[in-house]
Amino acid sequence: MGRPLGYPFGCNEKFDAAVIIGQHAKSNTDGGHLCHTGSFEVEDLTINGISLGELGCNMLFAAYFGVSTVMVSGDRAAWEEALALVPNIEVASVKEGIKRVSATGLTGGQNKLFNGAAIHLHPEKARELIKEKAKKGTGKTP
Repeated sequence: MGRPLGYPFGCNEKFDAAVIIGQHAKSNTDGGHLCHTGSFEVEDLTINGISLGELGCNMLFAAYFGVSTVMVSGDRAAWEEALALVPNIEVASVKEGIKRVSATGLTGGQNKLFNGAAIHLHPEKARELIKEKAKKGTGKTP
C-alpha cells in the first residue's frame, strides 16, 4: 500500500480551492481541543516570524500551488486561527476545548491528556454547519 502522502496531501495547481475539515488549533491555544503542532512535544512553530500550526502550514502549502483555502471546520480556536490568517475565510466551529492555560513545560504525553476535553455540537448540527460553510466558501472561488 505504501506510505501515506505527507503535506500537502496531494494538493497541486489543478485544485480550484482547499477545504480543511476537522482541524485542531496550534499548540498552546486556549479553547483548543487536542491542540498541537505536528506533535504534542512542539510548543510553537514560526515561519518568517508568524506562529503557525498545522492549519496555517496546510494553508501555506496550498497557497504555494496557487490554491486558496476557502473554508475550515474544527474547534473554535482553529476557527480563530484561520480568520487571523485569512479574514474572509468561511469557518465552521463544531467543538470547543475546555482548557484555558498554556501547556508549556509539559511532556508530550502530559500535554495530550491536558487538552483532551471538549464540548461538541451534535453531529447532525455539525454536518449541517460544515455543509453550509463549505458551499458558501466554494462559491467564492474564481
